[in-house]
Amino acid sequence: MNGRPDEPINIVYDTIKGKKINYLMEYKLRADAKLYNEIVKLDYGYCKYISNIFRIQYKIEEEYKENEAKRMLLRKYLEYNCEKVFYTVKSRDELIQAIAVPRGKSDKRLLKKIDTLNNALEFDELPYKIISFPTSKVVNSKQVKYPAAWKIIKVC
Repeated sequence: MNGRPDEPINIVYDTIKGKKINYLMEYKLRADAKLYNEIVKLDYGYCKYISNIFRIQYKIEEEYKENEAKRMLLRKYLEYNCEKVFYTVKSRDELIQAIAVPRGKSDKRLLKKIDTLNNALEFDELPYKIISFPTSKVVNSKQVKYPAAWKIIKVC
């Protein structure tokens, strides 16, 4: 067996003197079968098996529940603020905090570019997108231009 999936496993093979057993291959197949049975018995399969070997706590279920709760909060925030216009950089801070894309694993700062935030929404399979557009509005009887206002839109 050369590691090719289509090659037959020959525990018994032919020689000039007759048939012989490849004991090393037999041992490997028995060990693999035992390993697979252990993995199948565990809730999360291979990940749980490896965490037991290295004696580390496997927390995928807790992490999943926590991520799902954050995702639901983000979905509610986006629903509530859909079609809202964020005129200034300061007004976008709440949106950036809600999406929360970290710069790195140990870095507390967040990424703020519109493309990065849209990629995060797409990755989470949320049907929303942030668009940038120029606009203006009257503030204190003066026309104020905003060259890059943001708006949350729902994508179908």
